Amino acid sequence: MNQLNELSNLLPAIATVFGIAAFIVSFIVELTKEVWLIKKIPTKTWTMIVSIVLCIPAYFAYATYAKIAIEWYHIFAVFVASLAISYITTHGWDTFNELWKRFKK
Repeated sequence: MNQLNELSNLLPAIATVFGIAAFIVSFIVELTKEVWLIKKIPTKTWTMIVSIVLCIPAYFAYATYAKIAIEWYHIFAVFVASLAISYITTHGWDTFNELWKRFKK
């Protein structure tokens, strides 16, 4: 039961980190997607690349700051989380644009 309480206490923090990371990834993608070389890469692929490139170094920085031992499965978990963040970013904007067009009329 104690682990369930710990998980319920961590969920808001995890959701906040995902939201902030999705916002940062979205912001960077929107700023860079028209750069001459990046323009040739599909936006969803670019979003995935930016998410991975930002999340893994951010984990290393946090682990160093918090003095957490860096394990291979942590890196794998951060990689999977970065894919989830890129999914949230990509489909979040698609949903937002769809709602904007619907209510703009």
